[in-house]
Order: sequence, then C-alpha cells, then structure tokens
Amino acid sequence: MLIKDNKNNQILWLNSIKGVACWIVFFYHFSIDSFYYVPVLSKLTEVSPCFNFIFSGTTALNIFYIISAYLVAGKFLNNKDQFISLGAKGIIKRYLRLSFPILIMNFVIYIIYLLGLGSDRVYDMFTHSYSLWDVFRDAFFDCIFKGSSYFNTVVWMIKDLFYGYLVTILICGIVINLKKTYKSLFLIVTIIIMWLVNCNYATFVFGILLYIVTSSIETKEINKVLWWVGGTCLVTAGLMITSFDDNISLILEKYMPNSSFSSWWNWDWIGAMLIMCGIVISSYIVKMLDNKILAKTGMICMPVFLFHRVCEATIGDYAYRYVLARFGEVSYAIDAAFLSCVICLIVISLVYVFLIEPYVNKLIVFVVKKITL
Repeated sequence: MLIKDNKNNQILWLNSIKGVACWIVFFYHFSIDSFYYVPVLSKLTEVSPCFNFIFSGTTALNIFYIISAYLVAGKFLNNKDQFISLGAKGIIKRYLRLSFPILIMNFVIYIIYLLGLGSDRVYDMFTHSYSLWDVFRDAFFDCIFKGSSYFNTVVWMIKDLFYGYLVTILICGIVINLKKTYKSLFLIVTIIIMWLVNCNYATFVFGILLYIVTSSIETKEINKVLWWVGGTCLVTAGLMITSFDDNISLILEKYMPNSSFSSWWNWDWIGAMLIMCGIVISSYIVKMLDNKILAKTGMICMPVFLFHRVCEATIGDYAYRYVLARFGEVSYAIDAAFLSCVICLIVISLVYVFLIEPYVNKLIVFVVKKITL
C-alpha cells in the first residue's frame, strides 16, 4: 500500500510538504501585500511563468487543509471503538493548539507596539492601538470563531482549520458506518455540495476521500513505474494550473461570465487537489519528500505562518529603508528585506519550536486531562 509505510516515514513526507507550503505563503504575502516584488525570486518567473506557483499562497493553504483532513481521517477511521472520546479530546486539543500560538504572536505584536518599533509596511499591523484585553480576546475568540484578527488579518484561515476539523470529524463519523462500496460515492457527493457552499470545507472532505482511496490501493512491483508516471503527471498538472490560474480565469470569464469556474481561487483549489493526489499515489515522490532535513521545515510551519507578517513590518522594513538609503537601489533594498525576513523567521521559529512549544504542549495535555476527567 502506498501510504502505509512506517509511521515516521509518513510524518516525514507530510512535514516536508507542509514546510514547502508555509514558505510559499510567506513568498506570496511578501511579494503581493508588503513589497510587491522580490527580485531574487522573480528571476525564476522571468525564466518561465511556469514557476509562478512559488507565489501561490492560496494553493499552499488548500494543501494545508488537505493534509489536516488526511491525518485526521487516518486517526479516526482506524479507531472506530474510540471515536467519541478521540473526537472530544481532539476538538479541545485543536482549539488550544490553534489559540495558544496566536496568543504568543499577539503578545509579541503588543510588545512591539508598546516599544514603538513597528512600521506601517503591513497594512493590518501597527496602524491602530492595542490593549491587553485585545491580545486575549483575539486569540481565544475572534481568530477561532470569527475568522478575523485585530492584530494580523492573515490568520483568517485559523477559523477554517478549526471548523474544518469539526467537519472532518463529522464526515468521518458518517463514513465509518457506511459500507465500503458507498464511502467514496458519499464523499464525492459531499465534496460537490460543500464546494457550492464553501470550497475551503470541500478541501477537507477531499482529504478524507484521498486517505480512503489511497489506503485501499494495492500495487504490484511491476506497476510502481506506472504509479510514478501518473503521480508525476498529476503533480505537474496541478503546478501548471496554479501557475496559470489568472490566465485560465480570464479565458473562462469570456465564455462563462460570473461563473465559479472562472474564479482563480477555485483553480488554485483544483491545483492543490491534483498536487496532493499525485504525491500520495506515487511511492517515488513520497520517498523524495521523505527527507529529514526537508521535513524540519514542516516542524516550523506554524511560527513561519504566524510571524512572517510581523517580520515584514519590523526587520524587513528596517532592512529595506537602510539599504535603500545606503545604496539607492530599490531591488537591492527589497532583496535585503527578503533575506532579513527569512533569517529572522528561521531564528524565531527555532526559538518557538525548541524553547516555547514543548511547554505549550505540556500545558495543552494538562488542560485536556482536567477537562476530560
């Protein structure tokens, strides 16, 4: 079976995908919202527009959603007898695992605000006043339940991660009681319905479908090359759709105006699905991603995601202004801002993962035990 390698290998390749996706989100926001251009990265897109996917933050987010549902499905569908207890504990853990990192981020932003070190480079930071009450309300309520943040609007997707988790548990609870022949059909119909309502939640259901289908695929040795070719074609197709989503949307807009098919957002959604399909059906691609060094980037994906806008509005902006004043060249200044943000993010992420996260995890375990006693 393609996905049933040992547990550590499975985590490694998924972490590798998450690591790449989180940096793509950073590239997207840095180039689109903050500095509008990254010379050191744009050289790739100048060579060929096929590399535009490195700026596709929407596709990266959809990949996060698919991976989240894929892992949750593997946990719940294989533990039918403990479904209710796992679900109750899982919901509490997911809420705390999302809110505590945001609380830390909010405190950092609040301190920077008090010290007057922030700039207006990022439009949703340091452009209004903060209070200590805002720090807690934003982390434990607004981000999770409203999908909005007073401190950092980029965390709107935290709401999707929480509600997507609830949707995943609900769908798994239904699927686990269906006959094998009806599971995939039910999920396909659910994906179509969800897509009409909210394509983000449809992505989570697709993650469940992906787990069920790929976990049931048996391959013989002679078929591995065929699976590799098929997986490579799907990944390539997904990357190309992601790179040319704007062009596809413009073409379809002429023939299908006001149609959801002409939305670039939905094409990024399709691109993410094709990429993940291609990866999971190809054992060769999984082995390529089963890399300890690359997987380390997945360990730091949460702090990179949360703090990249903070770095852009502080270290990045200072580096930009300093180099621009010193050399008078905008491209040099933007590259300096980009590299300083990358270095700052790596340092912050390592501090968070090794010095802060272990204590946060212990606190979460303690709280869950007290609540579920």
